[in-house]
Amino acid sequence: MAISDQVGVRVTEQTHVAEARRTALRQLSTSWSEHDVGRVALLVTELAGNLVKHAQQTGEMLLRPLGDHGLEALCLDRGPGMSSVVRCLEDGYSTVGSPGTGLGAALRLSDSFDVFSRQESGTAMVARLTRAGARQEPGRFELGVVSLPKPGEVACGDKWAIADLGSRTRILMVDGLGHGDGAEEASGMAVAEFTRAPEGALTEVLLRVHQALVPTRGAAVGIAELDPAMRALSFVGLGNIAGVAITDGASRNLVSHSGTAGYRMARAQTYQYPWPSGALLVLHSDGCASRWSLDSYPGLIARHPSLIAGVLYRDFNRGRDDVTVLAVRNLMETQS
Repeated sequence: MAISDQVGVRVTEQTHVAEARRTALRQLSTSWSEHDVGRVALLVTELAGNLVKHAQQTGEMLLRPLGDHGLEALCLDRGPGMSSVVRCLEDGYSTVGSPGTGLGAALRLSDSFDVFSRQESGTAMVARLTRAGARQEPGRFELGVVSLPKPGEVACGDKWAIADLGSRTRILMVDGLGHGDGAEEASGMAVAEFTRAPEGALTEVLLRVHQALVPTRGAAVGIAELDPAMRALSFVGLGNIAGVAITDGASRNLVSHSGTAGYRMARAQTYQYPWPSGALLVLHSDGCASRWSLDSYPGLIARHPSLIAGVLYRDFNRGRDDVTVLAVRNLMETQS
C-alpha cells in the first residue's frame, strides 16, 4: 500500500528558497544519511533559486516523499518558458545574466529529471532523488500526482492510495464533500477501508467504502485497477471523480455513477478499457476543471506523469477546493 502527503511552497522571492529547503528536509525519514540530506538541500536550493530568477512571481514547488527512500520536487510556473530546454540545461547558459549553472547542477544531483516548457506559457520540471542503499524494483508503471488542500486550509479532503495485488494494481481516489476537517475525516476513512481490504470485485470494494462512510459527510470515490498482463484497465466510480484513459492519442472518459459514498449508492457497475503498453490514465477530483485536453500541450504526453499532473493542476486548478490530479503510465512491455 502506498500513499504520501505533499506540501506546496510558493517560491517568488529569495527568502522562499530557505523555506523550500526546510520543508524538503522535514519530508525526509530518519533513514537518510547526512550525505543524502545534503544532496536534497542542495538540489532544492538550486531548483528554488531557478524559480526566483525565471518564474516572474509565479513559482511553486511541490514536495512529495516517495516512501522512505526518495523525494520528488515538482516545480511549476507561468513564466516566459524556455526557448530551448537542451540549452537551458547546459552549464554557462543563462537568460538573466547569472552564471548559468543552476539547472545543470540540479540535473547532475537528481536521480531522475524531466522538463516540459512552452514559450509564453511557463515551465514544469520534476526532480527525484533517492537515498543511498534504497532498493527499488523496476515498476510496471510510472506515476505522478498533485494532491493539495484548498488555499488557506491545512486539512485536505482529497486523498489517494495504491494497493499492489501482485500482477494487478489498484488506485483509490476520494474527494470528501466540501473541504476542511470534515472532508478530511471522510476521505481518511475511505483510505482506511480500502487499505484494510483492497481485494475482491471492484464493486464490492466500493460498497465496503460506501458503508464505512455512513457516519461521515460522504465522498466521491473512484477505484481503478491496472492489469498490464491482460492489457486492461477497470474502473468503478461514485460521484465526480473524473477519469480519462489515453491510448495511442485517443482519449476515453471513464464512466462514473451518480451518488455519494456514505449517503446514496445505486447499483454500481465496473467498466473496462484498453490498457496497452504506453497507455496513460488521468484521474482527478472536481478541484480540477475537466475541460482540459493534452492535445493543447504538444509533447507533454511523452513526459513524466508528474509533469502531466503538474501542468493540469497549474492550468486547471479551480482554486476554491481541494484538488488532486493523478497520472499513471503503463510501462510493462517497454521494460521487458
